[in-house]
Amino acid sequence: GHLKKLVAAPDVIEECISDFYRECGRDLSDVEKELDYVSQVVDLPTMTPIVTEYRHYKKVCTCGCCNKGYTPRKRGNQIVFGRNIRAIVTYLNVVQCVPYERLASLMAEIFSVHMSQGTIRNIVQEAMRKSKPAISLLEEMLRKSAVEALTSLAVTTTRNLIGHG
Repeated sequence: GHLKKLVAAPDVIEECISDFYRECGRDLSDVEKELDYVSQVVDLPTMTPIVTEYRHYKKVCTCGCCNKGYTPRKRGNQIVFGRNIRAIVTYLNVVQCVPYERLASLMAEIFSVHMSQGTIRNIVQEAMRKSKPAISLLEEMLRKSAVEALTSLAVTTTRNLIGHG
């Protein structure tokens, strides 16, 4: 590998100082310290899910109408997975080809997020459904550019064959 350079502004600095001499046990707390060397450890933060609870309140007006400052509750589970979890599940399944069973295990072991294979399937299908318009547009653009490229190639080839190049 390559020798990595020290980061100029680390996120955390730990001072490694001994206040007692390890041979004789003498107190060194009043002795001035001198920097010997610096080392850095690059690591990932502990992966724990963040759970946000949304409390939905309603107010009843004196006229009797009920006012809700939120959209009505959707059918199904009151607990849903956030956009970051949905994004990593979709990425790992679609781009990295991690199968549902292994993905469920990975999410539980690395991120402490427990989900079924069916939930993973639903998340990926939802992402695919939402991506359909963009995918269709890209496919159409590719078809058009391929036709234009072939037309240009045919014109150039024809000109070269008849000697007008």
